[in-house]
Amino acid sequence: MRTSVVLATCDSARHLCDLLDSLRRQTQPPFELVVEDDGSTDETRELLSGFAAEAEFPVRCEFHATRRGHAEAFLRGAQRAGGDAIAFCDHDDVWEPHKLAACGAELDRTSAMLVLHTTRLVDEALRDLTTQWPPVGPARVIPPLGLVGIDVDTPGLTMVFRRELLAVFDADSRPRSRYERDGQMLHDEWVSFTGGVLGSIAILPEPLVRYRQHGSNQSGWVPRERETALRPALDHYEFAAEYLGGCARYLETAAHGSNRALIEAGAAAYRHAGERWALRAELYRTKGRGRRMRLLARLVAGHAYGARAGGGFGRASLAKDVTAGIALHVSADDRR
Repeated sequence: MRTSVVLATCDSARHLCDLLDSLRRQTQPPFELVVEDDGSTDETRELLSGFAAEAEFPVRCEFHATRRGHAEAFLRGAQRAGGDAIAFCDHDDVWEPHKLAACGAELDRTSAMLVLHTTRLVDEALRDLTTQWPPVGPARVIPPLGLVGIDVDTPGLTMVFRRELLAVFDADSRPRSRYERDGQMLHDEWVSFTGGVLGSIAILPEPLVRYRQHGSNQSGWVPRERETALRPALDHYEFAAEYLGGCARYLETAAHGSNRALIEAGAAAYRHAGERWALRAELYRTKGRGRRMRLLARLVAGHAYGARAGGGFGRASLAKDVTAGIALHVSADDRR
């Protein structure tokens, strides 16, 4: 498996050498290192040029004067890459020596579209913070459309994916992000979304990157805490409906060619997931217990309370909706 490493930099000199050294130590060297520099004004360019002169694999850098943001930089770099697979690389992390070998072997073994692993959180001095993120669970292969949930985190530093998905979908027209609600999907969000439609996702529970936390990360780790209050999170329910509906519409415009059946199935899955969230919001906005009970019955019949990773609300949400939505009819304005 020839894996291109795509690195986005922007004033990265402070931590860049640690990252580059870890790429040099890979037991399976990168097929190439593709760098997109987003207007650095420090010594980043000089460090990259020096590394390119010494590295045992090709290093191809593009330096830009105008800053476009890290997501656009990663996606532009991915389009320039020539390997069979692509690994996104953050400038301030450190890779374990066998990251590329382990992920490439898993892609070959499982024929998955995407491999996801976990990381070790470390502080700025690379001291272990005793936390792994994201919590990926046991080793397994998730079938297509098995990660439709809105609160599933798939950060770019944890993924290696087959380059072929870039030829199927248009990154420039990617839908709305669930993280940056006024912007388009981030690069890793889009890859996990489209990759999970086209094929399976292999999970490696091993931490293959030391994920440095230093207070100025472009995006940090996301602790997930379940909502336990009876008051419904209507803004979240309605946003989930809009977000998933946008995913469905995006897939509907891309449903062509040899992948048409897979993409159409994906569009249907995201459309149904969005409809379930809209029904849940309606449950709390509707007056009349009989009408609310009918809405709850539709949600149950539509398997809305299945696994959260698969696009459901989770089993605990059924108890909440029965108690708060039917028995007590707690509204969004109640302070219970």
